[in-house]
Amino acid sequence: MTRDHLQGTARNMLRLLLVFCLLQATAGLAREPDATPEEVGLSTERLARFANYTKAMVEAGKIPGATIAVSRFGKLAYFETIGWADIDERKPTRADTLYRLHSMTKPLFAVATMTLVEEGRLGLREPLSKYIPEFADVKVLAGGTADAPELEDPKSTPNVGQLLSQTAGIATGGDLFAEGAIGEIYSKAAIFEGNPSAEDIAQRIAQLPLAGHPGEIFVYGLSFDVLARVLEVASGQPLDEFIAQRLLDPLGMEDTFFVVPEDKLHRFSNSYDITGPGSLQAVTGADHIARWQPGRPFLSPNSGMVSTVSDYLRFAQMMLNGGELDGARIVSRKTVELMTAIVVENAELGLIRAALPGYGYSLGFGVLENLAASAKPGTLGQYEWAGWGDTYFFVDPNEQLIGLFFTQVYPGGTYGLRELLTSFTYQALID
Repeated sequence: MTRDHLQGTARNMLRLLLVFCLLQATAGLAREPDATPEEVGLSTERLARFANYTKAMVEAGKIPGATIAVSRFGKLAYFETIGWADIDERKPTRADTLYRLHSMTKPLFAVATMTLVEEGRLGLREPLSKYIPEFADVKVLAGGTADAPELEDPKSTPNVGQLLSQTAGIATGGDLFAEGAIGEIYSKAAIFEGNPSAEDIAQRIAQLPLAGHPGEIFVYGLSFDVLARVLEVASGQPLDEFIAQRLLDPLGMEDTFFVVPEDKLHRFSNSYDITGPGSLQAVTGADHIARWQPGRPFLSPNSGMVSTVSDYLRFAQMMLNGGELDGARIVSRKTVELMTAIVVENAELGLIRAALPGYGYSLGFGVLENLAASAKPGTLGQYEWAGWGDTYFFVDPNEQLIGLFFTQVYPGGTYGLRELLTSFTYQALID
């Protein structure tokens, strides 16, 4: 074999290696839709308006990147990946990019809870004390200060269903969702210190006063973290096994979990704090990073899971189908109707009312009750939820329409991208 021939072979091998690396780097950047937008009554040109808007947000340094998906009549009609999953590493957003769901974990566990209700293993009106005995002695904050609270007996015992509707009176620390003495009490309690288990957390919360009488107050707090212990007791399973068996495995949601597997870490989006107009800073806090790593006994149904847009679309489609997807029946259509019926009207939503104009709250979802008050196009009965990192989805049963928008910035909602997804999607309806 001549020297020239060897050099030529080496060059060809190098070219093949470079092509392979390029394919590996770009694999999964996009997902092929099932239909054109026009085939399901949407306009390609009009849908592209939101993608163009999002690209401008990325170029302006306001968000790192995003994934957008729109489905109608059970067919994915639009899927777009934009910008970066990691700005510094220039790692592009891909179809399989993993995002922190934060509060979008709640709808998943609300549905999984209802599978136990359907089997008679759990009742929405059952007292929490049946599963967490410490709640038998819970009190209500009637006045005073955090250091000298005035307490009284609850008019009725908090129950399981009130965890889903967040009307049990269970609060949270700080003043973002629970202001005044109750927020201070929860902050001082250090509920999550010491790597606690679900049982530990439920017991700690049971020692704190409720923000108000169960059923009479809506507090966007730690209800779903208390639900964790209820589900452990009722199902007899660890929480990750429970959610996998009841929801994730039947729906084929292979990229939704509490802890990111080592072989999928390269797909995990970085997260960013908004530090000013057009200014982002990567989140590097140890607690934030550790939250999705192994070694935590407590797995939070409140805000603890990671997923992809494609996986969460399967969950949303199951809901739109009335509880079934691809032959897997999760819950009945009547259960879906119950879960998306308004329990708390917008006027009673307290501190989060301003963030949900025109929406009430059901068993885990925000539900549109006043179209004019929402100031955006939609349909009465449309339901949705969002996460603190600016992940968002909506389902419209009347229009058979689903929209998802995932990015990863804090605080979520800063740029109104959730509202813009619905506005841009509905203006694209042409049939």
